[in-house]
Amino acid sequence: LNLLPASSMAEEVEEALVALAGTISGLVGIVITDRDGVQILSAVTSQAHVDPPTPQSGASRSVPIEAGFAVVSDQLSKLQFGKCQHLVAMYDNKVVVHVNMPPMVLSLLVEDGADVEAVISVIPQLQGALSPLQQVLSAT
Repeated sequence: LNLLPASSMAEEVEEALVALAGTISGLVGIVITDRDGVQILSAVTSQAHVDPPTPQSGASRSVPIEAGFAVVSDQLSKLQFGKCQHLVAMYDNKVVVHVNMPPMVLSLLVEDGADVEAVISVIPQLQGALSPLQQVLSAT
């Protein structure tokens, strides 16, 4: 990690995530939260027709979706199929791929009808790029 001011580093990471999202057809946003659903970073492309729900946008969720995923992921891992790596949620007009990356959760916002497999194929690349952030958050 470069020793840059935190806001500058966050801006650089957000710009890199937006650039990556722009290279994958149908991927319109990447949201990084902690396991309680507190947003750490959000990168939404100009193609997105809806902003990800955040407390600032007026969305009212008593339990953040990402926190629910963290609990579901922990429970699914008890089925002896191995660790739950990601979960795909399909809605009326969007698909959200939640990625388990303790202590973080990545939420990939995908347009309806997009190639979800193509989005899932970049998860290892995202995990590698975000590994330094994961290590910092794990240490706190």
